Amino acid sequence: MSEIADFISKLLETADWPPRWHCGKWSSFHGWLFIISDLLVWSAYFTIPAIIIRYITIKKHQRFIRLYFLFAAFIMACGTTHFLDAVSFWYPAYRLNALIRLVTAIVSWVTIFYMIRLLPYYFSLKTPAALEAEAAMRQKAEQELQLKNEQLRNAETIGQFGHFEWDLASGTLKLSEGMRQLFDLPETQEITTLAAYLNFIPDAERVQQHDLLETFINNRHFRTHYQNIVTAKGNKKIFLTRGSVVCNNNNEAIKIIGTSQDITEFKRNKQLLEESRRIFKNAFDYSSIGMALVDIQGRWINVNQSICDMFGYTREEMLQRTFMDMTHPDDIAADMDYVKQLLNHQIDNYRMEKRFYRKDGSVIWTLLSASLVWKDNQPAFFTSQLVDISANKHLLNEMENKNLALEKANHNLQYHIEHITEFNRIISHNLRGPATTLISAVDIVADCEAEEAAELLTRIKGTSELIIQTLNDLKEVIEVQLNRNVTFSSCPLRDIIAASTQTLQEAIRESNATITTRLDIADIHFPRVYLESVFYNLLSNAIRFRQEGRPLEIQITSEKRGDKTIITVADNGTGIDLNRYKEDVFKYKRIFHKGHNGRGLGLFLVKNQVEACGGKIKIASDGTSGTTFTIAL
Repeated sequence: MSEIADFISKLLETADWPPRWHCGKWSSFHGWLFIISDLLVWSAYFTIPAIIIRYITIKKHQRFIRLYFLFAAFIMACGTTHFLDAVSFWYPAYRLNALIRLVTAIVSWVTIFYMIRLLPYYFSLKTPAALEAEAAMRQKAEQELQLKNEQLRNAETIGQFGHFEWDLASGTLKLSEGMRQLFDLPETQEITTLAAYLNFIPDAERVQQHDLLETFINNRHFRTHYQNIVTAKGNKKIFLTRGSVVCNNNNEAIKIIGTSQDITEFKRNKQLLEESRRIFKNAFDYSSIGMALVDIQGRWINVNQSICDMFGYTREEMLQRTFMDMTHPDDIAADMDYVKQLLNHQIDNYRMEKRFYRKDGSVIWTLLSASLVWKDNQPAFFTSQLVDISANKHLLNEMENKNLALEKANHNLQYHIEHITEFNRIISHNLRGPATTLISAVDIVADCEAEEAAELLTRIKGTSELIIQTLNDLKEVIEVQLNRNVTFSSCPLRDIIAASTQTLQEAIRESNATITTRLDIADIHFPRVYLESVFYNLLSNAIRFRQEGRPLEIQITSEKRGDKTIITVADNGTGIDLNRYKEDVFKYKRIFHKGHNGRGLGLFLVKNQVEACGGKIKIASDGTSGTTFTIAL
């Protein structure tokens, strides 16, 4: 009794036994075969009782209900033993296993005794109705079999396959209708022996096929293989043949059964695909332009030698990098926009000029052509072609620079022509007249009395001073145009304006002028001496030509427009009648308001100083309510 009590108390303990894995020499295959088989048996043994119970709950008026339940219990108990056998590889609960086996044995013998008890009754179950029902079922089964055979024939025709059976004892070969169609056999021709079958195999392969079949028989194993066939109509086909060797109880091969499928078209397509792959590989590997495959994350999948030479990396180094690692940052946004359009099915491909970094850090210009390959409606990878256009870009840049230089030279030439024309006018108008007067006076001074001679000498002096002043003005303008002794520097506008207003402070005080500034641009790159002269002349002109009876207001602004710095100086003075004087505003010795003390040099000098440094100056005025000068630098 103590052993029984000990057995029950330790029913679920496993310490007395090692897991089955450690009992004996189990290989992984053997062990898992045992486990999986037991689990499959267990699952089947639990499914069968479920089906039985389901059946008897629906068919409530069936006979032998107890027997059904006994069978269900018996099968379930058997299944439980298999489950515990599988579990014992890790959890050796052998006491529980023994108890379940005892329960199984009890249920088994109860079922047996119950069946023995019902045997006389079983023998009495044969009735005509049952036999008729059985006959009807067999007839139905035959009809279903005929339907299945018809379906099999249709499947063989559609799938281009057939089946065969070779009886090794009699040497008889039977072919299905599908197999006959594969051989293009006429109705009068049969293939009933192996020799007849081998006649459809090319001579060079016939012995090999015969020896192969002998090997299958000797090894009791049929291996799937290809067969080249020449049909009864002379068509060359390729069969994929599968089969099985059937053995008797003595493990002697008695027949071979199998199927053959016409895969000629499949093999041909496969060969075409392989040829296409070879062509693509050769075109990819040996192309003179860079070609690459890039995955969706931007990693290089494959690159050819041309692209390695282009970037200076080995193929292994390239595959360790990403597309974006090597892209110039200024080109990333445009490239990613194209990629987004590809992923959204908006475009099929794109082409762009793109910069990359080489291994040595230098920048290379390329013409990139890219497209996206899809697989199962999902983006798979990008194909990219790269052409090195660095030399073309450098040549184009050089041409553009030369064109810009040519345009600048042409502009300077035009500028100088205009100023030479203006100088010629000045010399003709401002120098020739005084010089003629001077010569005439000199000619007559000798014949004059002392008093008249003194007066002529005074006039000669004044004329000479006028000529010298004009020559000095021209010299100053020429110095501006030649940019001699002028240095460009960063000029704070507030300091420049302050210097000009300081110089003009007495005039500003007397005119009661108000000067306001709005400087969005604080500093400009310009010769300081010129900039001070420009502001001095514009401010002094605004003060000199102010409107009587109106408080003078001068506004100075600076701002950025595109790539230009714009400076404006606006006043509410008398203005200039541009309808009358527009072409003469910036010319030498032009005075537009009588009664004001002016030399006609200020605006002429301002224009030359601004244009000599690459700028432009414009004027706007309605002739009555002020003037606005706009300088673009």
